[in-house]
Amino acid sequence: MKNVKISPLQLGIFMIAFLLGDAVIVSPAKGAHQDSWLAILFAWIASYFLIGAYVYISTLYPNKTLIEMLREAFGKIVGTIIGIIYIWYFIHLAALIYRSFGEYMVAVNYTETPRIFISFVLMLVSVYALKSGLEVMGRTGEISFAVVPLTVIFISSMLIKFIDVKRLQPVLEYGIGPVLKTSFAVLTFPFGEAIAFMMIFPFLNDQRKILRTSFISVTIAGFLLFSITLRNMLILGPDMVSRSLFPSHIVATLLPGAVLDPFLSLAFLALGGFQSLICAYAAILGITQICHLDDYKPLVFPVMIIIVSLSNWLYKDLSSMLRVAKEIYPFYAIPFQFIIPFILLLVSIIKKRKSKESSLSE
Repeated sequence: MKNVKISPLQLGIFMIAFLLGDAVIVSPAKGAHQDSWLAILFAWIASYFLIGAYVYISTLYPNKTLIEMLREAFGKIVGTIIGIIYIWYFIHLAALIYRSFGEYMVAVNYTETPRIFISFVLMLVSVYALKSGLEVMGRTGEISFAVVPLTVIFISSMLIKFIDVKRLQPVLEYGIGPVLKTSFAVLTFPFGEAIAFMMIFPFLNDQRKILRTSFISVTIAGFLLFSITLRNMLILGPDMVSRSLFPSHIVATLLPGAVLDPFLSLAFLALGGFQSLICAYAAILGITQICHLDDYKPLVFPVMIIIVSLSNWLYKDLSSMLRVAKEIYPFYAIPFQFIIPFILLLVSIIKKRKSKESSLSE
């Protein structure tokens, strides 16, 4: 599988789509009210340090995935156990993404269609994409991704007349506390979820460009997320944004005489599709490496069945899903995104230093 290679452009498209994903649908910074743009800004700045740490760990283990790093750093048994926990996390993330986009499609486009049917159709497309391989997914991204920024630019430019700067006032009305709390939530979703790319980095055809590509991707994705959040707040105001399940869709419907639902849904599906594919690929690759299998493709269909089943079983309804995402998920993500990577970084640095000292003494 290590013969599979993707270009820096393809990795960048994967990362931008992944970081935007369902974040542009559910607007994760709602908790900061009219200061949501500040929460996004703070999280965006912090994400450079977090994702930079992920990249640095990857450079300590050239051409190795997260699973391989864990086993080398913590030993075969402990590393395998932690690897299995990460596989669960990637499967859980994919299920959450499927649920988010299933709920969106039912609420906006296919109100009479059962959500499970939409999830099943999306699953078949995902199975085909995963079995086609990472390289094919990368080439598809190069062709299809342009629809996302073009849609954002077009909708935003056409709605300039609805903008009212007073909707951002008063700044910090509720103090800095809610902004910082929301910033941390945004750091965990979506930025911290980029831990999944530690399963993808080894496939970059030029390992020297991992950091550069990652930071460019974070810059573009952060700017787009910041722009969308600011636009929604300037047009809808804090009360409407907080009451709306899908603020970005509400904004698009304000354009007089234009039916943008198909284009918006296509852009969202492109984002969510790549986001869920990266999570599923990371999980499947992790299982393949732990079980010492030669080919990941036989695992694709059963793992996707688990993901889709989990997506429909996890939450009673959309409101409970959003409540968990807001109140519980940021704390649930801490071990996966912060604690384990930080310990892995420390152990790796110590081992590398000891190895260097022993080689010098010889």
